[in-house]
Order: sequence, then C-alpha cells, then structure tokens
Amino acid sequence: MSSNHPKRDIVFFLPAINPYWAKRLAALNESSDISFECWFLARRGPGREWVVPDSDLRFVHHFLPSNPVSRLKQLLRLYVRARPTYILTFHFMPSLWPSMIQRLLPGKKLIFYAEKTWDSWVKRTPAKEFAKRVIFRQANVILTPGADAEEYLLPYSGSKTVFGRLPHVVDVDYLSRARVARPHRQTPIHVLYLGRLIAEKGIHHLLNALDLLTQEGAPITVSFVGSGNLYDEIKVWSESSPLDVRLEQFVQADSLNRFLAEADLLVFPTLGDPYGLVVDEALAAGIPVISSDAAGEIGERLGTDTAHPRGLIYPSGDTAALASQIALLCQDDQILGEMGRSAASYADQNSTVNKWVESIERAIRPRGRKIGIDG
Repeated sequence: MSSNHPKRDIVFFLPAINPYWAKRLAALNESSDISFECWFLARRGPGREWVVPDSDLRFVHHFLPSNPVSRLKQLLRLYVRARPTYILTFHFMPSLWPSMIQRLLPGKKLIFYAEKTWDSWVKRTPAKEFAKRVIFRQANVILTPGADAEEYLLPYSGSKTVFGRLPHVVDVDYLSRARVARPHRQTPIHVLYLGRLIAEKGIHHLLNALDLLTQEGAPITVSFVGSGNLYDEIKVWSESSPLDVRLEQFVQADSLNRFLAEADLLVFPTLGDPYGLVVDEALAAGIPVISSDAAGEIGERLGTDTAHPRGLIYPSGDTAALASQIALLCQDDQILGEMGRSAASYADQNSTVNKWVESIERAIRPRGRKIGIDG
C-alpha cells in the first residue's frame, strides 16, 4: 500500500496491537484494494504479554503519544491527512471516543466492533447502561463476532443501526500443523488449559473438577499454560496432586503448537468471556473443547446442537458437570476422535484470515441489514 497518505477508505483506531490483529491487518493490506491505516493507543494492552515485532506490522500504522494533549493533536493531524470514510473502533475506552466526530461529518461513517459482556466480569450500573445506549447510537454500523453479541447489543442500538459480522479468526495454516505433529492418541488423555491464570477464567472450578477426577481414577494428565495471579496457587496444587501436571508460563502465539500437538482436549472453564479466542485456536489444531456456557458465540463454535459437535458445553461454575464431561470424553476415544476431526474441518471453513478480510470488505462496501429499536 502506498505510504504517501492518500484519502483512506477506513481507519482502524484500536487500543493496542496484538498478534491476531497484526495478521488480519497484514492480510488486508496484501490481498485487498481497500486503502487503510491504523492508529494505536499503545504498543501493548494492559496485563498482556504479547510481543509483536515490527516485521509483522506490514501496513501503515501510527502509535499515538501517551500524553492526552499530544495524542489529541496527533489525532487531528492524522485525521485531516487520512480523511477516512470509515473509522472502526471500540466503544469502551474514552481515549477512543474522539472517533465519534465521524458521526457529525457528512459522508462519514463510524463502525463499532463489540462483543457480549457478562455480569461476572463487568459491574453493571445505571450510569454505565445509559452511557452504552448513548455511545452505541453514535455508530452507523456495529460489527460483532456472532449472534450472541448481536442479541446482547440490540437493546443499545438505534433504529437505523446496521449490524454486520466480523468473525474472529486465527492462523489456521500454522495451527493446523499441530494436527500432523500430534502422536497417536493413547491413555492417559492429555487435558490442556491455555490462557490467563486468573479467577475470572474459572480456574478454581477446573482445579476442583480435576480433584474429583483424581478420586475417580480418571486416566488423564494435565497442562496449564499461561500467566496470572493464580500461577503460584496452581503450582502448589500441582505439587500435591497425584496427577501428572505440567505448568508453563505464558508463550507467544507462534509457540503454541508444541502444547497443542500434545493435547487431546482443551478445557475453557471461564466465568464470563466476551469470546475466548483460545477455543478457535484449539479447533484449528483439531482439538475438541469443553467450555462453560459463559463464553460468546460458544454454541455456534462448538456446534453442540449439530450432527457433528466439536466439543461440549456445561453450566458455568458447575464443577461436577465439568468433571463429568471430561470423564465422558476420556472414556470414549471414538467420540473424542470424531470431535477432533469435526473441529479441524470447521476451522478450515470458518476461521481463516481470509474470512476476516472478506467481512471487512463487505462492511465498508455495505450490504448490512437494519435492525434495532427506536433511537
């Protein structure tokens, strides 16, 4: 893409860069004629450990100053130069709200990307609910990853809001190599938890479920891969558990396959995740998933109401149900294998980066549908 700052079709105004957005944006730059650039508030989001090398930022981008006054001045300069028809951003950070100037200018469009949130993670207040109604009604378009998010956001939208889909996607080309590298399945079944080690992810319920399985003599081994304030607690638990437990610190996205290739089953016990991209990574690696029901779009992703499910779903916080589902898959190698094959097939069809590029193209060459309530 030319770097002489032409008028942009779209600007992506984002809190920070991560490996997933970097791959998507690079693919958009390489395979589409859409003119775009990216503005980032920070190199890395709070509490995140991702490292994105400069070589992966293969698109026009700008990191904004941390000082609020300097940031606004830089934003004004970038906006005048780019003159974007669309700005795509998030609603939840005041530092991103200058993008709402789009709503005031003729011929300009504002896109919010949003997901479902959960009471277990987000404290609801009347003021917050009112603010969401006001903010979301500034958007011309709201893009979501699926039906769960759209249903959640519908009461906040206006009568002229256009909803569209922007799927989460992963590096299927890379993750699919874990399918080839995985050894022939044998007992004990290897269970993987991959993600932040924090209470909101349902870690304590998983530990309790594993204790129940230990009492029943279930043939499993376990890996925890991630970082967080529960790391030391999990380490103490692992040292006293009779299970074979492996505990590893956070790894970058391009190092996931050495853990995915060893896993027979991923467990995602979250108490309330807007999405949970690790589920898609596991599916791309051909791994069945057991997830709580408190994750965005989880029913669609795991296909639990289809003839070829890719995993199981249990009520969030129900330790006994989680233990029962792990035990079920450990005892039925045929079901586990069928789910793994279905997972791989689903990822190949739905989770590639090209799907994201196609969705962006549809969004800004619009064919949306109007749904909502009176604004």
